Amino acid sequence: MTKFFKIFQKLIYIELLFISTLLFDIYLLFRLKYKNNNLSFDEFNLSNLGNLINLILTILLIIGLFILFGKKNVIINKIKSLSFLIIGITLPLIVLVIIFISDVSFAEKYFLQYPLRKVIIAFIFGISEFLKIFTLAFIWYLIFSRRDYLFIRAFFISLIIVGSLIFLSFFYYLFFNTDKFNSDFKNKKDIAVVLGAAVWSNNEPSPIFEGRLKKAYELYKNGIIKKIQLTGGNAPGEISEAEAGYNYLEKLGVDKTDILLEQQTSTTTEQIFYIKKKIIETMNFDEVVIISDAFHLIRVNEICNFYNVKATLCTSSNNIDWKELLLYKAKDSIELLLFWLFAVQ
Repeated sequence: MTKFFKIFQKLIYIELLFISTLLFDIYLLFRLKYKNNNLSFDEFNLSNLGNLINLILTILLIIGLFILFGKKNVIINKIKSLSFLIIGITLPLIVLVIIFISDVSFAEKYFLQYPLRKVIIAFIFGISEFLKIFTLAFIWYLIFSRRDYLFIRAFFISLIIVGSLIFLSFFYYLFFNTDKFNSDFKNKKDIAVVLGAAVWSNNEPSPIFEGRLKKAYELYKNGIIKKIQLTGGNAPGEISEAEAGYNYLEKLGVDKTDILLEQQTSTTTEQIFYIKKKIIETMNFDEVVIISDAFHLIRVNEICNFYNVKATLCTSSNNIDWKELLLYKAKDSIELLLFWLFAVQ
């Protein structure tokens, strides 16, 4: 009886340690998510879909641990495996803490047109998230199923869960009503922000970018906006997206004094953060319009909600072929999922 009580007591301590680690992990994830975006944790919003997904995963893990520790004949043989898995969830986040504290430089290098620092941070976040999903599959498979080939089975279940999350994001994109972005602009606005897009080799805006610029010019010409803010940095060997847009609008006849340039941002999240800190909070523009393509504005809308940016979203004048549009939506849906979960892009 005494031996059984000691084993039971030890299991309770281990269970509490596991649960404490998982609670610390979700707290650390949320703090890093906001820290990475230079936001105060006071701006944390649980209604954000990505925050909810991470919280639900953690709750399911904790519930699974409670059930599993009730099956003592099962848990005793799997404590070591669970220990490695649960510690493995947190270790990548500890690495991120070190990166943020030490302010590691990545020499402004790029990977697939994305800043290398952002790619590495997203990858580390992703490792932690996948291990969380794998641990979830491992625990619940242990509760309800046979325990042969457990790791292999849990791995494939993890892939199914990840695939389901990607499908959820793509489904959200396919059926999102973008008509809400077609504003009739009954009231005049202070400024329109054109989100940057690719610049072609001859330093001309790509058709996607050109459509956004044409919409900004249309609003400016009709007196709906007073200023045009251009955003977007440059890839090696070409002028910045903002500068290419400036040259294009100048040729159309827009007054130079009404065009503002921002040439440092390279991602949509950086551009929305710029709008928040510079245009709204520093320059005190109250009525802001953000111009981009309808498919892109779906993600922009989520980013604005995360940053608590109040702006009117306006679709460009682009007509995109449905096959090309489907590819854009597939790409953007994956980026949206990454933003939901980790607020990275």
